[in-house]
Amino acid sequence: MTPLDATDDLQPARRFLIPPHYFWPGMVVALLGLSAVAIAITVTFALSDPSFAVVPDYYNKALQWDQTAALQQRSDALQWRAAFEFGVQDHVTGQRQIIVSLTGPNNEPITGADLTATVFHPSRSKETQAVSFDEPNPGRYVGLFHPTRIGIWELELRATRDHDVFLDHQQQWLMSLTGR
Repeated sequence: MTPLDATDDLQPARRFLIPPHYFWPGMVVALLGLSAVAIAITVTFALSDPSFAVVPDYYNKALQWDQTAALQQRSDALQWRAAFEFGVQDHVTGQRQIIVSLTGPNNEPITGADLTATVFHPSRSKETQAVSFDEPNPGRYVGLFHPTRIGIWELELRATRDHDVFLDHQQQWLMSLTGR
């Protein structure tokens, strides 16, 4: 027989609110769940950020880099120049004019070109607007876009006339949304 230890009777039996065989596996599951929630929040913020944009079809654009560089060289060889400015606002639709003056190497107006552009504010590069232009005066083309904020706007222009293709990228300040 073994003698009874007096200290065994003095210590109360430990009672846990959550038994250890549930607590520690639960802690691991809780930490994994917390990590999953943090990842979900991060992904949500990353995908909903309007200032971040991925170039569409960027892989094929990278594969066609040589063709794009050759097109830009042919465009530069044309010696055309484009100047653009913001015009008045249409108060009914809220759209604003973009006026592009297209000139040749001797400052003669380039007429009969088909102009298209992509316009965007750099702080919202995901929100691009496609603009098509009409030619009310020789060499002067007018298109409409919907301005969402003041500041610098970027214009990626493409002008095509016969077999000539002119590419240009410019920035311009928009001081007021209303055109005043």
